[in-house]
Amino acid sequence: MVEIKLKKYIFLLFILFENFMFSMTLSNVKGIDKLKNYDVVKNIEIERIAEKKDSIPKLERRDGIAYFKGESKPYNGILIVREKEKITSIYFYKNGKVEGDGFEYYSNGKLRCNIKTKRDIDIFNECYNENGNIIRTYKGNGSLFGILTEYYKGTNKKSY
Repeated sequence: MVEIKLKKYIFLLFILFENFMFSMTLSNVKGIDKLKNYDVVKNIEIERIAEKKDSIPKLERRDGIAYFKGESKPYNGILIVREKEKITSIYFYKNGKVEGDGFEYYSNGKLRCNIKTKRDIDIFNECYNENGNIIRTYKGNGSLFGILTEYYKGTNKKSY
């Protein structure tokens, strides 16, 4: 009886230790500290990282589902897109679909777009110019349709 309890405790400790040892946050990603919204993204926990460097992807799509190249299980984790070693985009994947918050960046690390996605469909986008002013918003309805608003010359706006 004591032996069984001891085995259960050892197993539980192993599981806790394994999760602690292999948990990562975005702060572990090379170059993430150069992004202007570093304080927002640094503590986001991640399961796995795929990178697309200079148009060479590590993920592939089959029937609309993203997979890590050579694997059969739908991808869970993040995709970091880089151009010339600079992070240009961060997307989160769940069950092979883009899901949750996403970020696109200018080459200087400033936020270009803040994106919210559900099962590969954009439900909200807010894009900025390099000065940080909003230039475009998109509010989706969960399908492929939504309202696009563009801002120009200060506070003037036009919706589509």
